Amino acid sequence: KADGFVQELCAVYSQSLIESIEKILAQAVEEEIRDKAQGKRKCLVHRLVDSSDSAIIETPESLPGYHASAFMNMNKPEDYNRILEIYGRNKVAL
Repeated sequence: KADGFVQELCAVYSQSLIESIEKILAQAVEEEIRDKAQGKRKCLVHRLVDSSDSAIIETPESLPGYHASAFMNMNKPEDYNRILEIYGRNKVAL
């Protein structure tokens, strides 16, 4: 957990969760068909963390090298350019 949010993609998962992952994915396919018309999106990784015996580790802000922007969403080209700006790199033409 960092900046008040669980960072599910920065994690270690046990192979014993494979069956649970397969069930979540199968259920998501069925739900996607129903929810497509409503424009809903579901985060499947949240489901895995919520449904398994998870240990969430707090990232202390005093950790050497820790920076508040270490975990950022990058879903669109604009997000990528924002990250490049933060780290002082040149933008990419969109």
